[in-house]
Amino acid sequence: MRRELTNLRKGMKSMFVVVFIAVFGSSIIGATLFGVSLNKLVLVPLEIYLLFQNGRNLRFQVGGRQKKLISWYIVACLGSLSGILFSVIYNTKVTDELIQRAGLQIFSYLFLLLPVALMLWNSRQEYEYAACFRKALIWTARIQTLWGIAQFALMQTIRFDLNSIVLGGVFGGDWTRYSNIANSSVGVVMRVTGINRDAAFLGLLLLIGFILETKPIHKFLYVVCALLALSRVALVSIVFIVLYQLFIKLKSRTINNKALKKSAKYGAVVIILIIVFVRIYWQSPALQQQIIRVLERFSTVITGEDGTNRHIGYPIAVVQLELFNIPLIQKFVGVGNQCGGILMSYYSNAIQWLGLASSMLKLNYVWTVESDIASVFLETGIIGGILYYSFFYKCFRAAGIDTKKRSLVLGLAVFGVMYNMAGGSFIQLVYISLFATDYVLTEDTKVSINGAKRNKYKRKLVYNSGELLQSEHYS
Repeated sequence: MRRELTNLRKGMKSMFVVVFIAVFGSSIIGATLFGVSLNKLVLVPLEIYLLFQNGRNLRFQVGGRQKKLISWYIVACLGSLSGILFSVIYNTKVTDELIQRAGLQIFSYLFLLLPVALMLWNSRQEYEYAACFRKALIWTARIQTLWGIAQFALMQTIRFDLNSIVLGGVFGGDWTRYSNIANSSVGVVMRVTGINRDAAFLGLLLLIGFILETKPIHKFLYVVCALLALSRVALVSIVFIVLYQLFIKLKSRTINNKALKKSAKYGAVVIILIIVFVRIYWQSPALQQQIIRVLERFSTVITGEDGTNRHIGYPIAVVQLELFNIPLIQKFVGVGNQCGGILMSYYSNAIQWLGLASSMLKLNYVWTVESDIASVFLETGIIGGILYYSFFYKCFRAAGIDTKKRSLVLGLAVFGVMYNMAGGSFIQLVYISLFATDYVLTEDTKVSINGAKRNKYKRKLVYNSGELLQSEHYS
């Protein structure tokens, strides 16, 4: 038994390395290697590893949630072909770009994500993989957070552009993002992006890390990094999750001495961190400007500046377009992931009230709508939208008493109202590994997992923070 556990731990180390490469690599948005997008390329080692480890005698069986995710992949591929058809029929200037994107999306979903999903779900080590994914997601969020904070600190102290010099030297291109907004009372303010080109996408990593994380110091750093990224979507989503978890705890009424001691210890750490942050704040004019700019961005919810009106109006505009403007084929299957903006550009006269930016009105490039609740229906149509959100609903229901998994499903759903994420490889790995499996995220929840569908084993697995604590095999 001891030898089995030793071998299992060694196997999990190699498994974790491959999983971490996939998760961390897919979190780097904007990078390319050998002319191929890095967040697609890093899926290849994981696929090969799964194939060698689980490829023999593998029988593909999928459950309800898994069927919905696979069906959404198929609809997304049909949407990509539909987007090309739309561009050809209506003689737009983006046909070539759509063909390139469609080829990449179809290859990504059918030959990378789908095989990874099927092999992971049908592996005898499904829950070991899920544990590795959870650990990799936490470490990815930590690394991205520390990089973002370092990016800000180095620029403000010694004017060292960490992203442009380091990432630009490795991947090429401009890796620094600044927010130069005329109505800002503090002028040009830096938006940290982490190890990618998009501050809003960094917000997604921060939200996932905040939910999965167990250490209060890292949770605090996620919030600090969200402030430095000026990410309203991350801050709102994190606040929502905190309130939701507080509501669940108060509703459960399971407060005992152990829980009170843990809460007191947790609260003491948070108070100390806040005191340290306030002290740094008063001694750092750059940080003061950052906080002022964050507050200004939230005030635009009332004024409608900073594109706030447009973000709020996206879902309404999609309903209008779906009902009265979009052709039948695109109405049902969309125009392909990350391409939904071309429909808004083409029918911009019908939604003048939305106030699209001048660059969005020109139908000479492909763009995506910055709201999942809008982009999913434009990019995968009514069929894809129903599949996507019914997948979320089933995941929430299946989570049961696993409050952390429920928090993750709700948090990503709220995030998707304000920003787009559905089409990316990174979030699909989250869906495949955590949403579509029965792996438990809440540390104090013990669960017996019946592996009868594999016909040979019933396994009882208990994990804590991605580490295997116990494994029993019996017939």
